[in-house]
Amino acid sequence: MDIKDIKGPLNFGFDWVTAGIIILLLILAAAVIWFLKVRNKSISSEGKPAEQLPPYEAARRALDSLRGRGFGPIGRAGDYYSELSSIVRYYLEGRFALCAVEMTTEEFLAAARESKALLPAHRELLRDFLNHCDMVKFARYQPQAEQMAESFALADRFVEETKPAEVDHAAA
Repeated sequence: MDIKDIKGPLNFGFDWVTAGIIILLLILAAAVIWFLKVRNKSISSEGKPAEQLPPYEAARRALDSLRGRGFGPIGRAGDYYSELSSIVRYYLEGRFALCAVEMTTEEFLAAARESKALLPAHRELLRDFLNHCDMVKFARYQPQAEQMAESFALADRFVEETKPAEVDHAAA
């Protein structure tokens, strides 16, 4: 049997024009995707520009919606508490410019202690509320319906007690 030598590498050649067209198409696709994302953020489902609600109004609507849906099935308390704490955290971020959404409870409470935006009573209310939410979300504590109602009442009370003064004047 005769052993043959290996063949040399195949020469495909590099086509700069094809590579340029591919890169241009990728850039164009990225620009279209970015444009569509930006456009969708500024348009509501009815095709009208999305209105930016003030933090209090957004929190009020979200809490009312959550109240309307109820606590959900037993065993799904984690989802309920995740949504409830998100409503409060987004409210805190919008209303007091505290980065509550991206922080852990401990980090947020430490930042809140340094902030002059919250009264000590509100910081204590938040500490109790967020710690209870964390027990349900992370320690798999299963609260009873009364405890879920109590947590909702704490969130509702916090939002109401910290609403901007101009909201009170508009209601009068």
